[in-house]
Amino acid sequence: MCLNLKEVNFNYVSIHTVIRENLNDVPSKVDVKKVPNNFKKLHLKGCLPSDRSPQLSIETSEEDTVIVKLSFRPAAIQWIFSFPADFINNLEFIDLSENELEHISMDLKGMSKLKALNVSKNNLFLMNTDTLIITFDLPELEELLASYNELGQVPRDIFTRTPKLAIIDLSHNKLSRISFKIEHLKLLKRLDVSYNNIKSIGDETRFSLRNMIQSRSSFNSNLTERNNTTFQLNIAGNPIECSCSSLEFLKWAMFQHFIIPQMLTCSLKGGRHVIDTDTVAELEEACKLPIVVVIGSSIGGVTFLLMIFAAFILFKRCSQNKKRRILQNRIQNYVQKNEEKESFPIFLSYSSKNSDFILRYILPELNRRLKERLKVDTDCVALGDYNFAIGRQVPDEMIRCIEN
Repeated sequence: MCLNLKEVNFNYVSIHTVIRENLNDVPSKVDVKKVPNNFKKLHLKGCLPSDRSPQLSIETSEEDTVIVKLSFRPAAIQWIFSFPADFINNLEFIDLSENELEHISMDLKGMSKLKALNVSKNNLFLMNTDTLIITFDLPELEELLASYNELGQVPRDIFTRTPKLAIIDLSHNKLSRISFKIEHLKLLKRLDVSYNNIKSIGDETRFSLRNMIQSRSSFNSNLTERNNTTFQLNIAGNPIECSCSSLEFLKWAMFQHFIIPQMLTCSLKGGRHVIDTDTVAELEEACKLPIVVVIGSSIGGVTFLLMIFAAFILFKRCSQNKKRRILQNRIQNYVQKNEEKESFPIFLSYSSKNSDFILRYILPELNRRLKERLKVDTDCVALGDYNFAIGRQVPDEMIRCIEN
């Protein structure tokens, strides 16, 4: 055995065909007693049967061994490989790309030297998000390639345990936003989220990017010139929108030199426009229009209400004027009639029990007000005690007084 072997490459090996034809003939459990001490790189690109929905699990056991499990569906077949712990202690690079893997679990405590992991072109969108976080518990990881996995979202805390990440490639997925934490990644050189479904970058992410860049300035001053590389954010190929909701992002993006491409475009009025001061100014004017319309509508609504109120007041005044004219005509008729013969506009009938109260308080005030209103000097209130004819029946006199 080659104990000094450092790298093994199984990319696209013929075992792919063998597995397809003889899947059930492979031993279900394999024990590997010895591995090279300096084994650092493992290439397994495209070597698993993609039509079998493969799932990979790597974990450490209490016996200081590494258990590698490969499961296939729909046959429910599982292979288990047992390796000494040295198998992972020195690994620095693993390539699992192009295997259509639906699940990758790396619950490892000994993989302390892994620097690069390539899981591109798999089906990781089918994974549970909690498992995805555990998978990336790799403190020395510097490069993660996870493109072409149809990922619609990435857990917010997925990179909290990978503080040394320098390259993150999440391109060609289905992400609609950058929702994961990056502020703590002071060594990050390139974040590639190109060719996703990102229409804008939110306030929180922009704030995190700013803090990350500011904090890395002092942090990188102690590093070598080789490591102190400018950060780049690649958002090419995304359907960036020129909309009122993305206006603040567009203003911000114009002056960020770390964004790729520099000639960023967005969709506006059915076409693509370069995001520059002219485009932003045009968008700002367009976004003000709804406010003007709302204000105009509000003013129009207030004017309409005022017009209704004015019409109501006018109607009330016309009605009052009509009543006033009718009353004036009646007063004139009464005055003319009163000049010819004695008549009264009001006949006041009351009980003898209330005689004192009526004569002292009601009659004088009522008479005074009627005289002022009718503009006459004679009494305006007829009373039984004063105006009934002597010797006649009281009911007849009451009818006569009312009629007159």
